[in-house]
Amino acid sequence: MEKKYESLTIFEFQQRFPDDEACMEYLSQLKWGKGYVCSRCGNTKYCKGKK
Repeated sequence: MEKKYESLTIFEFQQRFPDDEACMEYLSQLKWGKGYVCSRCGNTKYCKGKK
């Protein structure tokens, strides 16, 4: 996992996260870096979608 970004200029932010996919990848790694586990049922499988 990459370092945490605590203070970025808007230019640095746009370079690091040029699109939604880059942002989602970073957040996913931050939240589920050791693998996804559902907090409700403990399942390790997931699908992308809207609630």
